[in-house]
Amino acid sequence: MKKIDLTYESEFSFSEDTEPLIIRGQALHAGEIPSKKLIIPEEELDRLVESLKRGEDGRGAYLLTDHQKSVEKVLGRVTDAWREGNTVWFEASVYDPQMARKIQNRLVTLVSTGLEVERQVCSICGQDYLSGGCKHVLGRVYDGKTASIVARGLRGREISLVLFPADKQATLEFQLSRVAETLEKEKLVMLNAEEFKRQKSEEVNKEKEARESDMVNVLELTEE
Repeated sequence: MKKIDLTYESEFSFSEDTEPLIIRGQALHAGEIPSKKLIIPEEELDRLVESLKRGEDGRGAYLLTDHQKSVEKVLGRVTDAWREGNTVWFEASVYDPQMARKIQNRLVTLVSTGLEVERQVCSICGQDYLSGGCKHVLGRVYDGKTASIVARGLRGREISLVLFPADKQATLEFQLSRVAETLEKEKLVMLNAEEFKRQKSEEVNKEKEARESDMVNVLELTEE
């Protein structure tokens, strides 16, 4: 089962005169992403909350720099996460004094939540998009409905302080559209392979029918 990694950028606020410095922001919204190729169900938000609160070792997800997963880039921990309607919020502690000063001086104003989606379900047929027998193609319209990915098994991997996304246009919509493009290519390859097998099977059946027809003709001639 193919997992996809996403990020969600948002601004954050912080509490003055606290040690460690406490920052707070949005981790993710439920609903349809503007690219209209991914849907975050509200029922997945509770899982996201728990994964951020738990982290890898039960002590809260790591607060990192630029999604770099190394000891040197650890700035703190997510200390709390909660849901308000269709939005997941987080609170995290920044223990690095130099980074804390940069935040207080408004040099760093963005966080990016690293997300993982375990299952990609087709919004049209409800089957797994790549391995569940789904015949729909992402972004295409079927009976007035656009085929989208419904994210299942949503998990918060970490939260990072960022200046610029890795890509100049790496907003959530852009990164999701890149993921969608990759999935769409894989799906088309799969569907083309299935179509090739179907056509090959039809050719084999036609050849078999032709041979059987020839045998019947031979038998009829023999009987005469």
